[in-house]
Amino acid sequence: MTEVWTITQINNYPTAQPAEGETKPFSVEWRFEITDGAYTAADYGTQTLEYTHDKDWFAFSALTQPIVIKWVQDALGDDRIAKTREVLTAMIEQQKHPAPEPQKLPWVA
Repeated sequence: MTEVWTITQINNYPTAQPAEGETKPFSVEWRFEITDGAYTAADYGTQTLEYTHDKDWFAFSALTQPIVIKWVQDALGDDRIAKTREVLTAMIEQQKHPAPEPQKLPWVA
């Protein structure tokens, strides 16, 4: 199985920035996808980040997806990530082995 985290958007505080080009992200929109061959399951969400007035300003151009993914994963916590992984894996297994569907009998009108 392949796991992929993607950041789809960063929302910044609309306040005066301490220096040109610096930013303070306050929420991140993310997607977590697991693929097993032709089968895929995904979850997505928005994670609010802790805000501190006097620190954590970043040069927006220096942010990378791995840095922001780490912020999201740290904020979500290991338990939530494990539960999400479990749910997505179950969704893939259901795709691989769908439950039988009852069929209307051909001789019943």
